[in-house]
Amino acid sequence: MKHRFGYIMAGLLTLAGITGYGQEFRGGSAARKEVAAGNESYKKQDYNAARQHYSSALLREKENAAARYNMGNTLYQMKDNETARGAYEQSIAHTTDKKVKAKAYHNIGNTYANENKWQEAADAYKNALKNDPGNAGTRYNLAYANQKLKQQEEQQKKEQPRDKKEQEQQKQQQQQKEQPQSKDQQQGEKENNNKQEQEKQQDREERQPQPRKPQPSRLSEQQAQNILNALRQEEKRIQEDKQKKGRQGTRVRSEEKDW
Repeated sequence: MKHRFGYIMAGLLTLAGITGYGQEFRGGSAARKEVAAGNESYKKQDYNAARQHYSSALLREKENAAARYNMGNTLYQMKDNETARGAYEQSIAHTTDKKVKAKAYHNIGNTYANENKWQEAADAYKNALKNDPGNAGTRYNLAYANQKLKQQEEQQKKEQPRDKKEQEQQKQQQQQKEQPQSKDQQQGEKENNNKQEQEKQQDREERQPQPRKPQPSRLSEQQAQNILNALRQEEKRIQEDKQKKGRQGTRVRSEEKDW
């Protein structure tokens, strides 16, 4: 079946395929029936039922490579990549058939590709090609994985200088915080703080309401004339008083007779 990054070899191993392992199918009729029942459930996309049947077959024959491989396909469809890998690896361990190993390695590569682990995926596809060099689907998946791996490496190269620059800046800032300040730095910082405080004080004073200066009162023309007349009257009175006192001081005394 077609997969988003290539072909998945998810075809089930039938009983006829099992005989191609180069080993005798030692399971009894009960194990065969469970594998066959699992295959039918898988075709119907009833993956939970298929999983149960393959598990039952493995209880009867732990080394049944077909049950393990088909279990891997079922878990793959259930998007349980990690457990599916384990089932494929077990199927590889219990068969000598290179075609079956190639299919298992191919699908292991797909589980890694689902997780964007392109290096592991590429390695799995290479192992598949070692067992089946002419498989076009595996070659396609390997080329796709290598392309994604290259893109991933290029992206990392772009991010490394930026990350390194940020780390250097953080390191410099930390060193500046930890280094003791010299006297000149301390004096400069003190002057800067004083300047900032003066500016703040000036700003506060400018914001405060200023008291109004008293405006000189303006006299009307009549008021000015009245004040002038009053001054003249006062001056006239003062002059009259002086004249009166002067007349009294010059009065002639009578001579006293000498008796």
